[in-house]
Amino acid sequence: MNRFRDQLKDVSGLGLIDVLVSLMLLSIGVLSVAGTSRSVGEQVRLSSVRTDQSAVALQAMATLRRRGYAAATGGAGIVFLGRRAYRVSRTVTSSGQRVKVVRLTVTPESGPPTPRIFTSRVYATRPLPSAP
Repeated sequence: MNRFRDQLKDVSGLGLIDVLVSLMLLSIGVLSVAGTSRSVGEQVRLSSVRTDQSAVALQAMATLRRRGYAAATGGAGIVFLGRRAYRVSRTVTSSGQRVKVVRLTVTPESGPPTPRIFTSRVYATRPLPSAP
């Protein structure tokens, strides 16, 4: 019988402190995963806004090029893409006889103001030479 009691004394089990330490480590892990997923969600939202800003700028530049050199003037307006509104402002400077530099600034109307600046050139067309 003494031998059985000695064997029970040698067996160590899971104590209360062990359980508390493992719960604390598990909660730290869960909180860090939750913080990471929140920052990932914010980055996904920002990348969506930047993609929309690029699409709005591409559309505005294509419209300016289609209208031509004479119609390339400064101004501002609001463009809707999906459910978001973007403020587009144009600054046009002359870079030579037949070249205008267009600077577009695209800023979301709602949320944090994260303007993106796009620059392009609009060229005046040259008339074709007359046939001899």
